[in-house]
Amino acid sequence: MFILITFLMSVAYVLLMTFLVNSTWYFIILWVVTGIILFYILGIASIIFIIEIILPRLKHTSKVKNRYLREMGWWINRFLLNMRVKVIGKENMPKDGKLTMYGNHKSKLDPLYLTEVVKRPHGYAAKSDLERVPIINSLLKSMNSFYVYREDNRASLKELLKGIDRAKDGHVFAIYPEGGTKYRDHEDIREVRVGAFKLAQKAETDIMPFTMLNTNKWAKRKFYLKPITVKIIFHPVIKYEDYKDLTTTEISDKVIEVINSAVDVKNSID
Repeated sequence: MFILITFLMSVAYVLLMTFLVNSTWYFIILWVVTGIILFYILGIASIIFIIEIILPRLKHTSKVKNRYLREMGWWINRFLLNMRVKVIGKENMPKDGKLTMYGNHKSKLDPLYLTEVVKRPHGYAAKSDLERVPIINSLLKSMNSFYVYREDNRASLKELLKGIDRAKDGHVFAIYPEGGTKYRDHEDIREVRVGAFKLAQKAETDIMPFTMLNTNKWAKRKFYLKPITVKIIFHPVIKYEDYKDLTTTEISDKVIEVINSAVDVKNSID
């Protein structure tokens, strides 16, 4: 909704300036350029307002909240980053039930791409550094996320227990088991923190592996005007009954194999 409002306000500005101030061609160009700038200013201001004022007042199960989050993700990806997000395997996303998502992580913008396309209310396991970033912290809290404190095991365990309780209640979490974006030159997962799978295991949720492709190209491209398409592949769900007797390491191996399979297919084509 806010996308439509900012667009209409920008168009109204251009029309008003054209008909009420000056309609010569060089002024029309000026009004269009300033209208585009206004569109971006209004869009960014609206996003900040929604994150800081509106989202904290909505329940995490609210469909309106999730729609706002998806719209914000779409606007930022499309107009600020010039990125397109394509989803493969939409049919694999369960509409309800306990679910934890695990995927590869090659860009700090990965959650932004994912938020645009996940229709269910969801949160993230975020590194504690983001707790000190004002707007990002508010956004993560409104998404019912939890933090991972790498240098404080007690605080990290406390947060994990919060996440487990929320997952038991049906809140979806997207987790990147690599624990960061250290290895960006390749898209497959080669190192993993097996403890990341404790949440799904303890909350007894189903697991949906997902693979993100081309996310590391944003920082490498030479021309901003050339759009990049990120592909997100939702793999078939691994039911809790199918992994409940496995160890955390065995669960990790099983999930990582699925995630990497899509990268292997892409590499064989390239």
